[in-house]
Amino acid sequence: MVNETFYLKESGSSLLFSENEIKIKEAFESSGYGIRVFHDNKIGFAYCEQEKDLGKALDNAKKAARLEIKNFSFVEKSVYKKINIMDRKILEIDETHLKDIIYEIKSGIEKFTKNCRINVEAGNLGLNIKNTSGLDANYEKTGIEIYAEAMLDDGFGHSYLSSVSLPEDFVKIGEEAGEMARAMRGAKKMQSASYTVVFDLEALHSMLSVLLPSFSGDWKRRKISFISDKVNKKIFSDELNIYDDAAASASAIRPFDDEGAPSRRIPLIENGVIKNFLYDHETAALDNYTGNGACSRGDYSTPPSIGNSNLVINSSNGYSNFENELKEFILVKSLHGTHTSNLTTGDFGVEVNAGFHYKDGQANPVRGFIISGNIFNLFNSIEGMEKNSKVFDNLIAPRIAFKDVHVVS
Repeated sequence: MVNETFYLKESGSSLLFSENEIKIKEAFESSGYGIRVFHDNKIGFAYCEQEKDLGKALDNAKKAARLEIKNFSFVEKSVYKKINIMDRKILEIDETHLKDIIYEIKSGIEKFTKNCRINVEAGNLGLNIKNTSGLDANYEKTGIEIYAEAMLDDGFGHSYLSSVSLPEDFVKIGEEAGEMARAMRGAKKMQSASYTVVFDLEALHSMLSVLLPSFSGDWKRRKISFISDKVNKKIFSDELNIYDDAAASASAIRPFDDEGAPSRRIPLIENGVIKNFLYDHETAALDNYTGNGACSRGDYSTPPSIGNSNLVINSSNGYSNFENELKEFILVKSLHGTHTSNLTTGDFGVEVNAGFHYKDGQANPVRGFIISGNIFNLFNSIEGMEKNSKVFDNLIAPRIAFKDVHVVS
């Protein structure tokens, strides 16, 4: 019998500012062990919170072994890239520091409006993976997450940040939310028609949540994915290159995945051609696939599963600035409703809650209309990309313009 022990410890604190006062103060700390065994060609999982219960958890995992996999093995001892994912300043944050951050963000919003809501959470985690194949790997990581809202008359604005290190300017985060609230006053619906649509990074991040499940190795194995049989086939625009890269400088950066496989750049799409799917070790064994490195765990108490890390979309040698170079388009800042999409077929209908209609150099705020279509067709109708990439959460990408996007008012 071979086994694996996954240890996770997390701690942090958060503050919510609303209606001109601190509303919620929270501190959290948790730790525990996830245990997997591979016995008689079957995998079993169990977990415990205390080290003294590891033996019992190991027995429970052995008893729970059901899924038969002939070629499974745990990750062997590996060499990892040295990456900086610890910010000592975050480790020193206490309630006083959180309040200072909130008031800095608030000062930025108040250049436009007094009506705001701000949530800040900061913390760190420690992770260790050991197995009987010789692996003993660990890392520590810090993180901060900020969400700020601003309301001015009928205008609503927001800004969001998720990072492993403190931002240089908290006031700017507030200014972004306040400025957006001011600009969104008097927003109208678009008339139903087909338009060129530019997705800002937050909106692009949302749309990718509709596309990414199709790159699950488990979906491919079970032939659920629309693209299961399309490896090395071109189904997207020529300029589209998407990579899963856990070593890239975004919020999901890490030296290894949640099984211990070294972080690496995995090409998903290159020049519009499907190149790879994402696998953890278990799914790779079931599908007789040699690649892996895309394992995530929601917590020590949940078994590992397939999960993407950072997403990198290569910018092209195209547009410098859409506002100056496109005659007419809709800039989508944020949207909601991707959870209602049909992830199998790729069909979606999402509502734009913040955007701008650009025409002949004039910009007018728009919201409250539906963008509908098919995610595979959408990414096969790219009109252009900007040259410069930016970072939003775990996404590194340029803004992308799509042509002939259907709008329903």
